[in-house]
Amino acid sequence: MAPPFSGVPTQHVVIVDQKKYFANCAWDSFGIPAALHHRGRVHSRCEQSGEALNLEIGLGGPPPCSWLFHCLVPAAKWWEDIVFT
Repeated sequence: MAPPFSGVPTQHVVIVDQKKYFANCAWDSFGIPAALHHRGRVHSRCEQSGEALNLEIGLGGPPPCSWLFHCLVPAAKWWEDIVFT
C-alpha cells in the first residue's frame, strides 16, 4: 500500500490515461488522478446498496453531485487502527 494507490486489486478502480489503478478506499480513489495530475474515471460501488458508482474526476476534483461519502471513523483517526479503517 502506498496511499492513495493499492498494491492489490480492490473495488475502487481508477482509470487515468487508459491505465487501471486500484485505490485503497473510496477517499483514496479521488487522490489517484490528483497524484498523477491527470483527469480520471472512478469505478466503485455503494457498500450499502451495491449500486455501481462511476465518476469523472477533473483536474480540479469531482463535479458537484448529490452523492454522500460517509465514514464511521473521523479522518483524523483513520491511522490509529489501519486494519479496522
